[in-house]
Amino acid sequence: PKGPQEVVDLSAISSEVKTQIAAKVASLAKIPTTQVLPDLKLIEHLGLDSLDHAELIAFLETEFNVTGVAPEKLTTVGSLYL
Repeated sequence: PKGPQEVVDLSAISSEVKTQIAAKVASLAKIPTTQVLPDLKLIEHLGLDSLDHAELIAFLETEFNVTGVAPEKLTTVGSLYL
């Protein structure tokens, strides 16, 4: 059984941050940035694997000084913004 969908308010996230993260996801998924949408699942929709996940975490840590990112929490593009 699936749990309730998380509702995430992305309006508080700056467009510059969203753009940088979308560009990184697009390069890993080999798709245009315009196709990177917040509700897309990283694995099921974009085909990212565990190495891509590790690269995204390293990117978040380096670019945004984010620490303690749990890979299992990164399920959608929108989850990367948080």
